[in-house]
Amino acid sequence: MNVLLLFVVVMLLNVTYFILSYISSEKELKEMHKFFDSLSDEHAEKEELDHISFLRKIGKVGDKIRNAFYFNASILALSLFFIYVFQLGAYMFIVPIAVIIVTNNMYHRINRFVSYTCNLAIHKLEIEVLVEQD
Repeated sequence: MNVLLLFVVVMLLNVTYFILSYISSEKELKEMHKFFDSLSDEHAEKEELDHISFLRKIGKVGDKIRNAFYFNASILALSLFFIYVFQLGAYMFIVPIAVIIVTNNMYHRINRFVSYTCNLAIHKLEIEVLVEQD
């Protein structure tokens, strides 16, 4: 029974960590979107965008997502270890499979958001280059 309790606690910590990582990543990306949406074409000519810090911010968000996934994979491996070594029963496979499905959906949602943000940044950079060429 102690092993089962430990297993449940570890899985809850895993889900909590991933959800917190997801929330903070999405919050940072939304702030970047607000910044780019607030820029009109006139502002794009006047204001210098700090592209390096923007790309670093995207990199930090990507690092958070990657670290959350490494953590998630290690916890799932640990849970499978508990299942096989302590033979908790086949019904315990439901928990790691549910965690994989939930975190995978979150990961794809964040990935779409990051790619949209990158495309938006590239579009703004292209506008700046065209304005500078004129």
